Amino acid sequence: MKRFLGFGQPDSTVIRAGKTNLRYHLDYISYLTERRRWLGGDHFSLADIAAFAKTGYATIINNRPDNEEPGQLAHAAAEAEAKKNGLDYRYQPIVSSAISRNDVVAFQKLVQHENKPILAHCRSGTRCYLMYALTRALFEGESPLKLVAEAAAKGYDIRALPMVVEKLQAEG
Repeated sequence: MKRFLGFGQPDSTVIRAGKTNLRYHLDYISYLTERRRWLGGDHFSLADIAAFAKTGYATIINNRPDNEEPGQLAHAAAEAEAKKNGLDYRYQPIVSSAISRNDVVAFQKLVQHENKPILAHCRSGTRCYLMYALTRALFEGESPLKLVAEAAAKGYDIRALPMVVEKLQAEG
């Protein structure tokens, strides 16, 4: 790259140091992801947004309402950081006990039309998984029980899915 930009020949010492440092940093990120919910700890943070941008994500969908828990990142701050890092950001706060058919339709449109890959997040991931399963059950005809089993195998408890599907189908 240096040669193409007119800055001379590549420096092999710098390249070797970069390769060594890259391994160290990737090992550290692996260590963090194995032991934490997010890079900065238990809460989604500005550091996570920057990391998602660097790892190739294009869009963040935030399904977590502001002020759900003390100390959580507000959606306005997350959106500003996402834009600063070149990511699209969509805020669709979801309260599990009050999901409507319109919420599911809006989520489906986001997943279908936003730039990919997409990262959807909430407090634990369960709400996002529930929304994704609802789109599959309501609009793709997948079995709610199959989706519950699939989610359980991935560590998500969405046992309420069949009841929510029934309620939303009644809404028309």
